[in-house]
Amino acid sequence: MVKTYHLELDGKSYEVGIENLNGTVAVTVNGKRHTVDLVSLNGGGALSILLDGRSYDLEVKESEKGLSVFASGQHYDLLVEEEKLFRARQLSGTGKSTSKEKVVRAPMPGLIVKIEVAVGQEVHPGQELLVMEAMKMENEIKAVGAGRVKEIKVAQRQPVEQNQVLITFE
Repeated sequence: MVKTYHLELDGKSYEVGIENLNGTVAVTVNGKRHTVDLVSLNGGGALSILLDGRSYDLEVKESEKGLSVFASGQHYDLLVEEEKLFRARQLSGTGKSTSKEKVVRAPMPGLIVKIEVAVGQEVHPGQELLVMEAMKMENEIKAVGAGRVKEIKVAQRQPVEQNQVLITFE
């Protein structure tokens, strides 16, 4: 099964698909397929990868923006978001959420099924904030940036409209 992500690096957007193929990983970037072998060097963020026959050593860490990658003496900040969440934001007109916005909005009309955070809680990028049912599917709404929950403007089992503010951050 392919997991698809939206990635931003240096202002450029990429659609990245990742599929595990019995010991190797197939990675598709904007439609171009690559074969990747990867080995964790220390059980942490240090990786040795073989990408299309070329070897690279990387160090990958979570950051406020998503991922911080060190490779060949260079540092890269990657903003990573699940593709379905990215598309829902685009379709809803909310675009990508920024730290300036400090709110999470409903990407479509639906029903709040579960709230996973509390007022005052610190959240990190990718952390699940709430679960919303829309079009007979449960959709996880995740944080795109780090912050502290200021206010939760919805309750469990509450119907919401597209673009309605669900959570605000300090």
